Parts: sequence; C-alpha cells; structure tokens
Amino acid sequence: MSIDHFFVRDVRVTHPVLVASYGPGVVPDHDAGTVTTVRGWLYQLSESEQQTATRGAEVSTHVLRLPADAEIHFGDQVEVDGQRFMVDGPPARVWRPGGHHHTKVSLLYTDG
Repeated sequence: MSIDHFFVRDVRVTHPVLVASYGPGVVPDHDAGTVTTVRGWLYQLSESEQQTATRGAEVSTHVLRLPADAEIHFGDQVEVDGQRFMVDGPPARVWRPGGHHHTKVSLLYTDG
C-alpha cells in the first residue's frame, strides 16, 4: 500500500512574497503570496492554554505529512479545514531505501 492512501485532507499552502518593511528589512506578505493545494495528513502533538482576565488563548503543535513532491518551506502558511497554521522550522524530508518517501512538517497553531 502506498503512503498516498493516508493523505486524506486538502491542505492549502501559501508561499509568501517578501515586501519592504520599515528600515532595511523585508517582511512576508501571505495575502499576496502564491497558493497551492495538496493532499496531506495532519495530527496534533500538544497544546497549552494560557488564560487571562479578558481572553483565553490556545497554542498547539501539529505535524503535517505531505507527498514527497509537495513544495513547502519554513514561514509558509498552511490551512486545513479552515484552521491556519505556520510552518515552524524547516520541513524534514523522510527517506526510505527507494528514495524520498514523504515530507514531515512541524506546524504551530495559535488562536487568541
């Protein structure tokens, strides 16, 4: 059975463009970025809740697995089932004896 059988969710990946910022730097602009859709498998690893008097906040860590040919990079934005995530670190290429098997991506979800 191929690993593609496990890629059951539509994943919207936004590759940002870099725009000039105040001063000498640049910042990513996801609204003007390039969007691609791939199939993937998403699961949650951890979560933490941080409450204040005026709001609740949630931060959770997820892992996304994508086909080997999927184009994704640190700083990309990912959307799955209406939830937005940021790619948290460089994607890991998973290798098997036959070559590049799939790509594992750490994601950070924040709300609040």
